[in-house]
Amino acid sequence: MQLGDFVLSNSERIISEWETSARTCRLPADTTSGPDLRAHGRGILDAIALGLPPRSQPPEASWSTVARAHGTTRRLAGVTPGQMVAEFGALRVSVLRLWTDTEQQLTHTHLEDLSLFNRAVDQALAESIACYVHDLEYSKDVFLEIVGHDLRNPLAAIMMSATLMISTEEPTWPHAKTASRILNSGVRMERIIAELMDFTRCRHGAGIAITPVSADLEAICRHTIEEVVRTYPKHVVRLDVGGHLRGRWDETRMGQALSNVICHAVTHANDRTPVTITACGERDEVVVSVHHEGRVVPAAELPDLFNPLKSIGPDGKKLRDLSGLGLFIAKEIVVAHGGGIEVSSLPERGTTFIIRLPNARA
Repeated sequence: MQLGDFVLSNSERIISEWETSARTCRLPADTTSGPDLRAHGRGILDAIALGLPPRSQPPEASWSTVARAHGTTRRLAGVTPGQMVAEFGALRVSVLRLWTDTEQQLTHTHLEDLSLFNRAVDQALAESIACYVHDLEYSKDVFLEIVGHDLRNPLAAIMMSATLMISTEEPTWPHAKTASRILNSGVRMERIIAELMDFTRCRHGAGIAITPVSADLEAICRHTIEEVVRTYPKHVVRLDVGGHLRGRWDETRMGQALSNVICHAVTHANDRTPVTITACGERDEVVVSVHHEGRVVPAAELPDLFNPLKSIGPDGKKLRDLSGLGLFIAKEIVVAHGGGIEVSSLPERGTTFIIRLPNARA
């Protein structure tokens, strides 16, 4: 009997055998049986069997739906991806054990069926794992959004209290510096929360929302540098400008992007040389470069410099200093303006971030 016919004729035996085998996979309690497991298992088996000879029917949309529903159900039940792989392995073994017990000798046709069956099981596993991972990432992002939203009210109360203390007390008040430090820390926390919210929106595919208006990029650069220098008073930041720098930008977002890149440069620069920002308006684009002499970024790390999730290697060791969400958000803001950002880092030339923006003159 061909494998497809065998699966359709013996689905109940196979499901029972699968449940027994699944108990050896160290799955959470109450997840190795039940109506969902049996229904999904039967749906997956039927779809696989119908795709095998002699029927060889093309896969239907329901085939993918069942496999993905299985991934969602197993995630909610607390099953890990590794356990799901073992679970599908148990399904594979259950089918082949029962089938080979009925076949005295395997022919070339049987081997072809076996190859197609294994490919179909792999596809079902891939569909289930993909849905599992997607749902898991989405739930993480929703959790981050909830936490970020809930932190804003208590943080606002802290900042208002610190502002009130600074404004109502004399400058010689003994705790004036403490209140100022609280307010500055609150401003930093507010920025971190905002970037966290931006990060989750970008992960959902929404990107960074911008509202371009007629603005002067030189003024944005100078204002941003003033803010950075107040935070890092020991560092020197220089600005060189040239060409036409007026265009249509979202002033707040562009300031945020520049601040993130400049802050990254300042924190990695040495104390002996300044951080240099150059803004030049050319015919078709505006180019802003941020240069520093300091720690060189290894070439292997450059492609992932804007990815906050790739600072840890597969062996668990830190690949580079954490740059937080700053560079990721900066890149998303530049992309939202229709531009791009790149970086080069060499021992003899230092590290340079280059931001290119389309020259949409105001």
